[in-house]
Formats: sequence, structure tokens, C-alpha cells
Amino acid sequence: MNNNKVSSDACRVNGWIIVAAGMTAGVLDLVYAVATVVLHGMPPAVVPMVIASGVLGPAAFHGGAGVAILGLALHMGILVVAAGLYALLSRRIPLLGSGPIIPGMVYGLLVYLFMHLVVLPLSLAPPFKNTVGMVAMDIAVHVLVLGPVLSLAAKAVRPGDAPREFAAF
Repeated sequence: MNNNKVSSDACRVNGWIIVAAGMTAGVLDLVYAVATVVLHGMPPAVVPMVIASGVLGPAAFHGGAGVAILGLALHMGILVVAAGLYALLSRRIPLLGSGPIIPGMVYGLLVYLFMHLVVLPLSLAPPFKNTVGMVAMDIAVHVLVLGPVLSLAAKAVRPGDAPREFAAF
């Protein structure tokens, strides 16, 4: 059997696992965000507009479907990159590959901090007023949901480390 073909197939499968994990994390985060805005009396379309405002500024709130699609694409892209980065780091830092829960939770916190301390201040998004409760919930979602989902994908793409759930891939 041609080793290049096996390697190419493995890379293709690994890429799809990373994309699937990033998209799964993205959908879970969007469900949380939409539920939050709806509970605060705002329409669900506000969520992708807030995300798009990072590149469009306040004008995003006057856009239509195109702006919403841009916001969704940006959100999903960020989480796919986060999944890929975790997979790469877990190959270099053994602690990250040691299990999906604790390392994933730490990574989720790091993703939250990076987004809120680096990305958002550098973006065009207008400043948002958050309550302590909202910040606590945002951190909890990153730590308890997003980080572990991204970590499971990294574990699945490590050679010889695939958990049973991903054995078919």
C-alpha cells in the first residue's frame, strides 16, 4: 500500500474532525448566545450582527442577511481555527493531550481570555456592557462546553489516541 495515500487520507480525515469539532463548538456557543439575547428581549439576529461588528463596526447593526452570514462565518471560522490550534498544540505539549476534560477546560478559559483581552479590543466592535453574571456564564460556557469539545477533537486526531467515538473516522 502506498504510504503517501495513507498519510493523505489520514490528513483529510483529521481535517474533517477538526472542522466538525470547531463547527460543533460554534453551534453550541451560538445556541447559548441566541438564548441569552432572546431572554434579554432582543431578536436572535443580533448575535451574528454583534460578531460581524468586529470587522464592520457599528454599521453591522444596520445590515441584513449578508451581515448575519458574515457574522456566522467569522464565528465558525474562529472556532475551527481554535480546534486546529488545540490539535497542533496537543502534539507539542503532552499535558494538553492527556485527556479531554481538564486540559480542555483550561483551553476553553484561554480561548475566552484571548478573545476578550486581545481580539475584541483590537476589533471594530463597539464596547458592550456586561454584568458579572453574563461574564460568569460566558466563561462557564467556554470552560465547560467549548474547551472540552475542542479537546476531544484533538485527542481524536492524535496518532493512536482516537477515542472510540471517533474510531469510524
